[in-house]
Amino acid sequence: MTIGRQLDLFSQPTDPIKLRHHQEQFQEICKRIKAGEKIRKIVMVVTPGGGKSLIPIIAAANLIPSSGGGNFQGTIADKICWIVPQLNLQKQAEENFVSPYF
Repeated sequence: MTIGRQLDLFSQPTDPIKLRHHQEQFQEICKRIKAGEKIRKIVMVVTPGGGKSLIPIIAAANLIPSSGGGNFQGTIADKICWIVPQLNLQKQAEENFVSPYF
């Protein structure tokens, strides 16, 4: 007799997300900015489906201090402005920002 088990549809993944090369590079740039390096402009060329929607989330996670104090003092940024050319990308952006996974 096979015993079924209840699926937890709301559990969060425990494995860290695997970043693509350009996402890793951007995360390193964020760390350099947080360390005080004067970087004023970042230009990224990413193909469609290349994971651009994670870039603002990486920026927010690294440059906006968390309400719990975070691991650094001071403010690098208090907001992220994310401009998208299509409404479906806006919806994707909103869903990514509220996702507990990110």
